[in-house]
Amino acid sequence: MIIFGRLCTIAALGLLVEHAAMAQDSVVVARNSLGFRVGYAATPGEWSNSPVVPSVKLYGGGFTYEGDLEFRIAPLWTLGVGGGYVALNGSAWEDYVRGQGDVVSVSAWAAHAELVIRPHIELGADDLLKVDLGAAAVFAGGSETFDSREYSFEDLPDYAFGGILGLEYQHLLSTKFACTLRGSFLLFPGALNSLGGTDRTMMFVPITAGFRVLF
Repeated sequence: MIIFGRLCTIAALGLLVEHAAMAQDSVVVARNSLGFRVGYAATPGEWSNSPVVPSVKLYGGGFTYEGDLEFRIAPLWTLGVGGGYVALNGSAWEDYVRGQGDVVSVSAWAAHAELVIRPHIELGADDLLKVDLGAAAVFAGGSETFDSREYSFEDLPDYAFGGILGLEYQHLLSTKFACTLRGSFLLFPGALNSLGGTDRTMMFVPITAGFRVLF
């Protein structure tokens, strides 16, 4: 009986070890998900300054929102397809013109689409760090109204291509939901059409927070 009991114990331990190994092998860190984020997008660089008065910001940063779908392609990799929108802030230019005794109203925007590869770095049982690297396209437009007449911003591109680099922190709230914090850098070389001059590179730095639905 003692020998039989020991054999049963050994067999049970073997089954437990095998089950633990199978469970470990079946852990999937990367998952399909739908994400949505809001925040602020900065517009660094000379491209966002007025071509008439370079010391004054014409296309300032503003409120932004982003969304994306990501698809698991490996245990620690996903493919992301998404985009974002930012309402460009022209208040600095409006204030400058007002100081000159005139009144102007600025309305401008920029949107982007992105296709990124996302390697995942495990920070803990519920925490991930995702690296975004890929291609992006920008679409922009706007106008200013002066003396009841509207003038389109001809320098803003209908579309242009560039790249994106970013980091996203994800904290798992449950098996289906996670909160996220993301920062990224978008670069579009020569996208801004400078009339009579050298085309300028557009840059955006959005910082956003939001959530993901995992499936």
